[in-house]
Amino acid sequence: MASSGEYIVFTAETAEYPRKGIGTSTRPGLGRNHNVWIMTSDGSKFWQITDYPDNWGVIRPSFSHDGKTLYWNEEFSMEQYPEGKPGDLKLPGDPSGTIGHPGSYWGEANKTFRKGEEAAALRIKLADISFENREPEISNIRHIDPPEGFTLIEGTGFMPNDDGFVYSYANLAENRSRGIWGDIYISDLNRVF
Repeated sequence: MASSGEYIVFTAETAEYPRKGIGTSTRPGLGRNHNVWIMTSDGSKFWQITDYPDNWGVIRPSFSHDGKTLYWNEEFSMEQYPEGKPGDLKLPGDPSGTIGHPGSYWGEANKTFRKGEEAAALRIKLADISFENREPEISNIRHIDPPEGFTLIEGTGFMPNDDGFVYSYANLAENRSRGIWGDIYISDLNRVF
């Protein structure tokens, strides 16, 4: 079981996809073209857990405290909006118009500031994990989308008793769609699904 310390979960970049721009978005902290991997704590065996297409990615995978659940932050939607989705969310009373896709990191500003390294939306993925025959196997994969009007900066982990989850969300109405300033939130996982 994962809580015994026998296994380590981590991310690794997929070598088959070329880096774009200066490679900033492929750093482990941003996770572009990374997948979730698990290895034995002695480093003798490795298993690739996810297999994402080009321009998807993951950050911060972790086991729950009881070792029964695996979570990761999933970057998705780049295949639909490789340059950032054009603005489609209006701020009340804002004459400048739209503030971008609720979820994409910079929306329209991707084209200027992150050319070739545009970031997409993040969401939380959860899966049950077991270790039959001492190999990891995931099942019951599900996701948690950000609430309406918010974008996920990242999920940071389980509450100590594993019945809640800690996130940082950015309120798009407060930061003009830039998912870099936010607040910390806690959810009751029993109410999420």
